[in-house]
Amino acid sequence: MNSIESLKTELIRQKSVIESMGGVVSIANQNPSPSEITEGIKTVTGTLDLTISTATEDDVAVGKTFFSGTTVLKTGKNQSNDYYDLYVLDECSAETLSTPDHITTLRDFKFAGVPGSNSSFIFNNNIEQVNSYAFYYATFKDFTFENDSSLKVIGHHSFYHANININLSHLPNTIEKVETHSFAYITAINDGYFKIPQNLTNPSSHSFNLIGSNEFPDGLYWNNCTNLSRIPASMLAYHSYHGELTFPSYIKFVDNCAFYNAKFDRLIFPTTIESYGSRFYSYDTSTAMSMPNMIFIFENPTPIFSYPPFGGFDYISEYEIYVPDSGYEEYVNCTHLSNFASHIKRMSELPE
Repeated sequence: MNSIESLKTELIRQKSVIESMGGVVSIANQNPSPSEITEGIKTVTGTLDLTISTATEDDVAVGKTFFSGTTVLKTGKNQSNDYYDLYVLDECSAETLSTPDHITTLRDFKFAGVPGSNSSFIFNNNIEQVNSYAFYYATFKDFTFENDSSLKVIGHHSFYHANININLSHLPNTIEKVETHSFAYITAINDGYFKIPQNLTNPSSHSFNLIGSNEFPDGLYWNNCTNLSRIPASMLAYHSYHGELTFPSYIKFVDNCAFYNAKFDRLIFPTTIESYGSRFYSYDTSTAMSMPNMIFIFENPTPIFSYPPFGGFDYISEYEIYVPDSGYEEYVNCTHLSNFASHIKRMSELPE
């Protein structure tokens, strides 16, 4: 199917989509030629203001965005004054992609599956919200946030399995809400550390559940994220850190499997943590068999576990659990630590 035929088919499909949003659309020419594509979609009631800015048979220009082959744009709004951009894409030919300046929300599936392996995506600083599945399985050469970002909300599965080389050391501090699986299984890069956005407030489970091995040799930068009190399930799954990690005093809760298949050299759990979920530090069999020596330090004078804190440790022999000398006997005799008692040591034995 050539680009004109694809465009005609997509215009017809998008007509029903827009109408379902409350707008009314007419397609002026059912068989558009390259010179007529710019008139291919328009409103009849004023509830939408749709245009295709420029077009040729091989390229369609949409604001700042250029695609090879077939593409449709909507730069209008429905009766609720919500903007929608509607695209259908072949392989992206542009070196750089962005969104029009008036767009503040990226709708569901906005760039889902976009094949832009040769394109850089620049995240416009007017964007405040990324809806669910917006970059689901998308591919970009790299992904850059503009300075002075306005981004606050990341919807669930928004970057799920995206191959976009997003830099986890430079997520905007303005981000407040990250829903489940937002950055799950992404292909990411970093500058040696993972920086938690400063305004982040209790993200959902699996929010930064990465894929494969993600090395952060310079550690985890908490970034004075004082609104963060909980490490939810699998938030830091598959993260790999070197050196020592201490939890700041504002972290109160560590949920089930929070560190699934993660790697740390030494973790220090302060007395300010109030509860631990079931198997908050756990491994699958294949990962456990390749784990290096690890040190866990619990500073609570007595154990506060309501569930076994570790899972999948049957294949790990080199790990040590250090506890206060005064509470040593209670830790050793704790029901939920019975499978790990031989690895419990007094704090006074901790090597420098």
